[in-house]
Parts: sequence; C-alpha cells; structure tokens
Amino acid sequence: MKMRKIPALVALLTLTIGLIVPAGAVDLPDEQWFLPTPYTTSGQELQSITIQENLQIAANTSSLSAVIDKATSQERYCKTLSDEFCGTASIVRFEAILPRCATDTETNCVVGISAISPTGEEKNGTYVRNFPDAGFTDFPAAPERILPQGSTPSLWKIPGLINGGGTDEYLINFTLRGRVGNNIDKFSFSGYSSFISPVTVKSGQYGRFQKKDGRGKDQVECVRLALACGSEMLSRSADETKICASIEEGACALKQSFPSGYRFKFKVRLSTSPTGWLHGRLKAPEVVISKTNSGIDLTVEGDPVVVPAIGATQPYASLPENMRAVYKGLGGGSYGEQGPTGRRNQISEPAPDREATFAEYALWKDYIKDKANASPSNWTVRTLDIASDTAECFKDTSKFIGVVT
Repeated sequence: MKMRKIPALVALLTLTIGLIVPAGAVDLPDEQWFLPTPYTTSGQELQSITIQENLQIAANTSSLSAVIDKATSQERYCKTLSDEFCGTASIVRFEAILPRCATDTETNCVVGISAISPTGEEKNGTYVRNFPDAGFTDFPAAPERILPQGSTPSLWKIPGLINGGGTDEYLINFTLRGRVGNNIDKFSFSGYSSFISPVTVKSGQYGRFQKKDGRGKDQVECVRLALACGSEMLSRSADETKICASIEEGACALKQSFPSGYRFKFKVRLSTSPTGWLHGRLKAPEVVISKTNSGIDLTVEGDPVVVPAIGATQPYASLPENMRAVYKGLGGGSYGEQGPTGRRNQISEPAPDREATFAEYALWKDYIKDKANASPSNWTVRTLDIASDTAECFKDTSKFIGVVT
C-alpha cells in the first residue's frame, strides 16, 4: 500500500494578532464561553457580534435535501433518495455526519481516534456510542450512487487520558457535503469539516436540534413578522446549547479543554480523496492518504491550538452610521420580540477564518478594545474555500495540495 505524506503549509488566517487574552472565569472553562443573548433584553433592538470557532457545533445535523425551486433555492428535506421530493428533483444536496466504520471494508465512515503523548506513546480510542443515537433528518447510504450515510457524532473513550472535565471521553464529528444534479447519477463531494472535542456528559433540559423546511408555512405571515420562511434549525432545548459539542434528549456533551501536551489523530475511510486545500485549527499537522481497494484512508494528526473568541453588544441606534448601514437588514441571527421600530435584537456570527470577517472585526475595534473574551482550545480540520481572485496555482481542485493551519 502506497502512503503519501503531505507537508503542511503554515499560514495565519485567524484573528489572533494583537489580541490580549484574559484569564477565563474560575468556574467556567473557556471552551464553554459564549456571548449571552438573554431574553430579558427582548425588544431592546440590540446589535451584537461574536467571532468564535465552533460556535454552533451542537446544531450540526445530517440532512438530505431536494432543491425544488432554483430561483429561490427553496428546499425540501428527504428521508431517502427515492421519496417524493428527492426522487424527482434536478438537484439533491447532502450533509452527512459519518458513522463509525462497522467493518474493515465499509467506506465513508470514521475508523478511529487516538492520542499521542509527549514521549510518543499512542493511546487508541474505543467507540462508545453515537451521541445522539439518531437525528431527525438522518438518511441511509446509497453506495451505488456514492451517497454516504447521514448519521450523528460518535462518542469515544481514550482510557486514562483525562480531559479538563475529569473524564476520558471525546466526541468526533466528521461531516461530508456534496450534491448531484444535471441528470448525473452519482454524487460528488464538495467538501468536509471535522472536529474532535473533549467532553463530559451533562443531564439537563436538552432536546435534539431539528432541521425543518418551509412546507406548511404562511409566507405572508413570515414576511410580516420578519420570520424565516424557508428552511430553519429548531432548537428544542430549554438549557443553553452553545456550551455543548452535541445534544441528545435530556443530555449535553459539554465542551472541555484538551489534556496538556497530547497530539490527537483521527482516521476516516472515504470513497474519494479530498482535493484542493485543507484548513486546520491545529499545530504541526501531518496528513497521510493511503489508497485502499474501495477508496482511501485519510489520517490527520496535530496538536490542539487556542483560537481567541470575542464578542460585543451595543444598542443599534447608538452605533455610528457606517455600522448601522452594515446591519440595516435583518441578516444574521435574531432573538426576542420586535422593538419600537420593528427591529429584533440581531447577532452577527461571522466565521473566524473568512476574509470579510477582518473588515467586520475592524468596525467593532473601539468596543472590543483588543481583548479576547476567552481562549478556548480547538482541534478542527476542513476543506478550504478558495476565493475567485486567488492565484491560479492555489485553485486546483483536481488534487490534494496541502494544509493551511
């Protein structure tokens, strides 16, 4: 078997330069920090921003969807490829959280997780169960059309490797994305995202997130009340979910810090190799691609890294004119009731590694004052979106080029 080891290209694509990172709260790990959006502020027409890695990872769910209106990108979620929508749609998309590999020949699945000590000793993880057991929009695989199974994150134990919460439990979420269209029979993969999170399981008033499409909604009422008229994600939890890496009925996989000095590694088996660039929140990454009879084994190893998180809230009316112009529309998330001018509280959550985020961060610099609210540790890898004006040598998606970290 031929193995190909890819050296990493190191770059700085994160909002860390110049930020002073204060010590976290004594009773709350930085991994559980989030910008509060209390209901007591309902109707106050606030504007907030938060820039934070893996902010809404608990809301990740598998889904198979049919595009029923190309003009509006209106979608319907499907249970299988042959149901009433996906069976006739010209475009079908999927987001699939990969399950654990049940056999040595199964593809598009997670093989395992391990940790490597400072002395080089490797500790292998043991699969415990899926967390949650199932999602509302999970779907079965169709191997003949290269459609992976849509499952849920998997919970693993690495015996003796205690995380910041005092357990040896770690959650893996590896999500493949792709589509099929234009009368093509087989699906193609457009990218993936993945993370490892140390966790402790906490009981509480939690319910699984649920993706819902727009069927049955009164479109006129949606517009009048400034509500979502298309697909949306429903939160079914009374307790806070942003502190969780995943949610099941009655329990949260609470995010914790990584044990000091350990490198982490996962291995997945895919039917096709990733192409283009990978982006990681990890240090000294090593990527190995091994050919198999049914595809490839992808192994990624690296040290967790700290990615500062920031957030701020101000009354919309008090913002300078240039900021009000940026947030004039109802983009981003909203919460609470409408205020005196009909505006809800708004929160912008730009991804930490996007170019446009730097410009938005600059708008808030007088409020943030170069101080991070928290310094959580992260271990993430995903495919990198390349802007259209990037140099041609960086835009080749026919082969795997390297890692940006």
